[in-house]
Amino acid sequence: MRIGRATVLELRNSAGSRARRWLLIAAGVGGLLSAGIVAFTGPAQDHTFAVISFYTQIAISLPLPFVSVLLMTEEFGRRASSAGFGLRMSLGAIIAAKLLASAIIAVAGAGYGVLISLLATSAAAPAADEG
Repeated sequence: MRIGRATVLELRNSAGSRARRWLLIAAGVGGLLSAGIVAFTGPAQDHTFAVISFYTQIAISLPLPFVSVLLMTEEFGRRASSAGFGLRMSLGAIIAAKLLASAIIAVAGAGYGVLISLLATSAAAPAADEG
């Protein structure tokens, strides 16, 4: 098994359990809610991309590391006793695939935060001009 295929497998496993799925949902909803709250409440000078992005990225970055921790620690539980998976890839390659999957999740979370912040800033801009 190649490292690319193993990374895809780990990305699929990142939402494989109920806990990881809820952490991903919490990150997405938390970022969306924080962008909406900052964009449509408070003084008009706070309706800038920098302020909205700051609070959005904070809300997204709180649950995402736990997804990576759960993904990494899974290797030392169930799969460690499985002889079949260990024969196909070395432990170093498995850990590298998990780290790569965690980095992809982090970059996707940051991209989602920037996208939500851009949308919230553009939606709040007319409200800031009126008020």
